Amino acid sequence: MKRVFVLSVLILMRGITAGNAANYLEYKCECGCDPDLHSCYSMYQNVPECTGFVTTNCRVSGGNERNFVLRTSLSGADQTACGTCNCSNRYCGLWESDENNVSSRGCYRVYDKDSNTCSSEFEVEFGCGSGYYYASGSQWGTVCNECPAMVDINGVMQRGISEEGNSDGCSACVMKAGYTFRDATGTYTFVQDCNASC
Repeated sequence: MKRVFVLSVLILMRGITAGNAANYLEYKCECGCDPDLHSCYSMYQNVPECTGFVTTNCRVSGGNERNFVLRTSLSGADQTACGTCNCSNRYCGLWESDENNVSSRGCYRVYDKDSNTCSSEFEVEFGCGSGYYYASGSQWGTVCNECPAMVDINGVMQRGISEEGNSDGCSACVMKAGYTFRDATGTYTFVQDCNASC
């Protein structure tokens, strides 16, 4: 009778241990956060490290902002690894223009590598600097032209403006509302933004 009782206790204890081991999920978060990129976010900065007192919704020790393991409760898991890791679709740095008014920036694109891993790929985007528009591009580089300008009867020139990093062609250049233009027929004021047509 005593042996049966001991055996029952052992079976019960094994069941409890197995249940505890299955009370959380771990996700590998490779969000692509890079100190060189100015707009960079990672859940790493916002969750505590796992300890004896904090066992779920925490990060396992030994990682960094770009590569860490997130431990969640079974109810805290999202439908995707990147959703659980709270990685946005892209992390991009600031646009920087070169001497040819071509802008570039580094970006990380995140994707679900598998059900428990959010991974990332680095890529470089190209566009044109502010005040320029995308004219052509090839394997040798991007060509950007200056936005067209209007010159009034008094010789006053107003050039169209464009956003940094644009790649939309001449229509990216805009003459802003409020600009006043004078010619031989009179004075005119733009009442709304007008896109250029080259």
